[in-house]
Amino acid sequence: MKRQWEPEELIEQFTLMPSELALLPDEITNAAAQNRLGFAILLKFFQVEGRFPQHAGEVPKAITDFIAQQLSLSTEDSRQYKWSSRTMKRHRGQIRAFLGVGPMTQSDQQELKRWLIEEILPLGLSFEALKAQAYGQLQKLKVEPPAAKELERLLRSAARLHERSFCKQIAAELSAKTRASINALLNTESPLEDESSQFRQSQLSYLKTDPGRLGLKSLLKEIEKLQRIHELELPSALFNQAVPKLVQQYRRRASTEPPRELRRHPPAIRYTLVAAFCWQREREIMDDLVTLLIQIIHRLSISAERRVERELIASFKRVNRKETLLLKIATASLKQPEGAVRDVVYPVADPETLQSLIDEQSAGETYHEKVHTRIRASYLHHYRRMVPAILDALSFHSNNEQHQPVVQALAILKRYQESNRRFYDADEALVIEGVLPTNWPELIGETDSDGEVRINRVNYEICVLQALREKLRARAVWVARAGRYGNPEQDLPHDFEAHREVYYQELSQPLEAEAFIQQLQQTMQTELSQLNQGMPKNKGVRIQTRKNGWISGVFAQPLEKV
Repeated sequence: MKRQWEPEELIEQFTLMPSELALLPDEITNAAAQNRLGFAILLKFFQVEGRFPQHAGEVPKAITDFIAQQLSLSTEDSRQYKWSSRTMKRHRGQIRAFLGVGPMTQSDQQELKRWLIEEILPLGLSFEALKAQAYGQLQKLKVEPPAAKELERLLRSAARLHERSFCKQIAAELSAKTRASINALLNTESPLEDESSQFRQSQLSYLKTDPGRLGLKSLLKEIEKLQRIHELELPSALFNQAVPKLVQQYRRRASTEPPRELRRHPPAIRYTLVAAFCWQREREIMDDLVTLLIQIIHRLSISAERRVERELIASFKRVNRKETLLLKIATASLKQPEGAVRDVVYPVADPETLQSLIDEQSAGETYHEKVHTRIRASYLHHYRRMVPAILDALSFHSNNEQHQPVVQALAILKRYQESNRRFYDADEALVIEGVLPTNWPELIGETDSDGEVRINRVNYEICVLQALREKLRARAVWVARAGRYGNPEQDLPHDFEAHREVYYQELSQPLEAEAFIQQLQQTMQTELSQLNQGMPKNKGVRIQTRKNGWISGVFAQPLEKV
């Protein structure tokens, strides 16, 4: 049972009804006050949790205080209640009779197992959440739960039965070729790549390795892993009906067990573990490739902007008092309109000052052109070797017609990957709207040897990749068989609507939106109050009065907690 309770929750779930008050031991018959309070606590605890508490420490103090207040008793009385006495056993019997609850029978155990296997275990819940669901189901059936250890044995037995059934189902969907390939992944009879290696590594261990430092070599290594997983020919919808959390559990088991341990499992379990690992690993590698693509595109722009800014700052120094200098030049020119520049202008402004003035005034006009030139140079000399490999390994899609132009433009890029031509064909229907910026003619247009304006391939590729980055980050464009960047319509489990309450309990979130908002507002108010009260006492903070108040200073110490 949770330890923190709001007043509204206490009133709703722990208020004693008249019929329940009438059930309490009567003080006139010499029943002690602690028996009344202990009886009431047992009753309300069972109604909420579906079981009796094992000891007084299981009951939060807020609940004890609330029930004691209703009975006009002291909380000290609950500490004197004997939790392992004949009186408590009699109280439990009276509560069972009042609530219509019976002991668990053999048929109840079988029914609970069946319900767990069919409804709950496929959700991949943690063991504690599984136990909470079992208590709730027994409460609905009006069955008293068994002892904690006995219930745990029952749950683990159901989990084993579910695992056997699930693994048999998955293994049955695998072809004979796929099963043989999975067995080959676990083979450690010979070194994987280097015959001179001192240790033997299975192909599965190779698939577990991290990509390492970003570079062309590590990129090709990840793509090679992806190809090896594709060679298994796992059905694309193998785990689509399984909850992602359940697949993650099998994936973690396969990633932590060495190949020799995996080989010892029964065939169905072995195939399911390795298939779950490879199925999930494929999505992880896909996500890594998409993240790498986004970083490459971002790095192109950021690096180019920084280099251009450094070059511009180094190429000229700012000319001070430009207005005064221009006034002097104009005055001298009007006084001697027939004079030579060397005799009239140079005495006012030397050639170096004039050149600095020209550089400063022209810098703003060519900034974007310089940036684009740097982007083009970086892309051509380094990143263009990596991007085609990534695009070949990924399949892009979109569920919105508005974003289809980017997908269509990527298809054009893939079609021209093997071409060495500088320009696109004149009759090529390039996708412009929804992909390129408004100033696209200046960015991708280039005059050829015949004087005609043609579309430069490199410039068009850069613009398409920049548009792709924004769409990927917003999930407007997604990648097939990826995880984090996969189809957003598949983010929720397929049975989310049927088991909404269970999933919300697992997330520790309320079902009602209003309750979630109130909880969030309460948290924000608490944190802001702490900030408001602690900041003035923090010696490392200064609150200035300019521009509606600035907070400045070094936060040398944490804000005081109140």
